[in-house]
Amino acid sequence: MEQYSGIIGAVVGSLIGIFGGAYGTYCSYKSAKTNSERKFVILFSLIIIFVVGIDLLLLFILPSSYSWIVFAVFPFWLFPLIFWGNIKLKQLRIK
Repeated sequence: MEQYSGIIGAVVGSLIGIFGGAYGTYCSYKSAKTNSERKFVILFSLIIIFVVGIDLLLLFILPSSYSWIVFAVFPFWLFPLIFWGNIKLKQLRIK
């Protein structure tokens, strides 16, 4: 069993991340008060899924010697994208 600990950790960690993202999206959708907020939550969630999917695809496509680039760039597009989404959602709530 010990030889599978890395694989088990990768699978369990991935599942926790996926379910956490789905739960966060669900909570954001439920807390949205208007249709425009709900549409934005769905659109933003799809954008995040697409961009993270591209990031993961790059990890598998690029040679392993270049995978550090994907890890280095990841926070520099993810965090600003999340901040932009939060600001946009606040603007929609003000209207």
